[in-house]
Amino acid sequence: MKIIYSERCVPVKYSAIAMLFLICLFGLSTAEVTTYRIELDPFFEAEFSGTTIPPKAVSQPQPVYPDSALFAGIEGEAKVHVRIDTTGTILDVEVMEVPAEGYGFEESLKEAISGWKFEPARNVIDDEPVEIMVNLTVEFSIMPKDLLNKADEMFNSRQYEESRDVYHAALKAAEKDSDVSTQVEALSQIARTHLIVGEKEPGREWFGKAVKLASPEDNLGWSRFLGVRGRFEWQDGDLEKSKATFEEMYRYCSERELHSRAIDAAHMVAIVGTPEEQIEWGLKGIAEAEAGDVQGWLGPLWNNLGATYEDQKKYTEALDAYKKARYYHYEHGDEMNRLIADWAVGHAYRLAGDLEEADKWLRPLLEWCERIEATEFLGWTHKELGEIALINGDKSSAKDHFTIALEKLEAEGMKNWDPNGFEELKKRTEELE
Repeated sequence: MKIIYSERCVPVKYSAIAMLFLICLFGLSTAEVTTYRIELDPFFEAEFSGTTIPPKAVSQPQPVYPDSALFAGIEGEAKVHVRIDTTGTILDVEVMEVPAEGYGFEESLKEAISGWKFEPARNVIDDEPVEIMVNLTVEFSIMPKDLLNKADEMFNSRQYEESRDVYHAALKAAEKDSDVSTQVEALSQIARTHLIVGEKEPGREWFGKAVKLASPEDNLGWSRFLGVRGRFEWQDGDLEKSKATFEEMYRYCSERELHSRAIDAAHMVAIVGTPEEQIEWGLKGIAEAEAGDVQGWLGPLWNNLGATYEDQKKYTEALDAYKKARYYHYEHGDEMNRLIADWAVGHAYRLAGDLEEADKWLRPLLEWCERIEATEFLGWTHKELGEIALINGDKSSAKDHFTIALEKLEAEGMKNWDPNGFEELKKRTEELE
């Protein structure tokens, strides 16, 4: 989204009028001003050029491009009237005109502009700050990266079919702008949206188009291309080739400080590698997240490492990893993340043989799960408490917990996503009767 601001500034404290133009161009991922120019309109310059020193931008977070307008391809100018006080703070925001009604432009503009901050305008005579009224023109222009980022957001929310449509829109926009990098990223992701839902051959056709354009000279395009290539190799059953691709992706991204993509590569090596490599690459992913200060990744990464240790029956190490995951989930996660983190610690204490400590962690989760209606983890918590009761020889209590666990997990569809696990729990419950 390209945003251009032109300002007509009218001092409130003084009657003088001056026409000012402020041009600010922002990239998608930054709210910092990259171009800043002020000019007095020639019509007013002769009489009023010495009256007021115009305000200077300090912070101008850009408006969010409304999804509905983005997908509909709606572009154009919006006009906004604001008042800037003597501290450089926005007092009033009035949206006068938008590219199209009913698409959320008004709300986006008000939310963003209300948070803008300026060095205040000043009277040149006494250098005192003055309030001014400002007319802004904001140009909404769709850029290919806008669409790509929105598609990524949808893909990461598992809206695979919906994201594919937006990747196609990003591809079309990138072709129009001759943006090869975004074309490679969009083509690769279109292929991945097919692969992830089991449509390997249609996905392979789209990936073939990415192959023709991808180049190691293009950091974003090539790193995305490698990630999808490795996933096709993985799904084809060629684990060695897949691992080599993900290792190449890791080195490439780490050297270029593309930390999130390096983390993804390390995660994929852990998936396709040997048990020993799973731990090695899990730790590499964590190191990459720490190097890039990608705090949001650290909870999931420590959690995955804990699960790897658990699979290898290294329960002490699993407990330590789950505790570290809990720290980051409490720092950066939502309530559900925190609940699951506590469950994992209690679960690990039970596996490590510390039943008393496990019970202390798990029992409070029953009320917590009920309160936020976390039915699946209510089931898992009852299962854990049932395991503790069974180890302690209390078969009656174990049966009660297992019965509730079966009920809750069945309600959450465990029969479909883990039929073997469900049947095992059902059999164990029946054996306690």
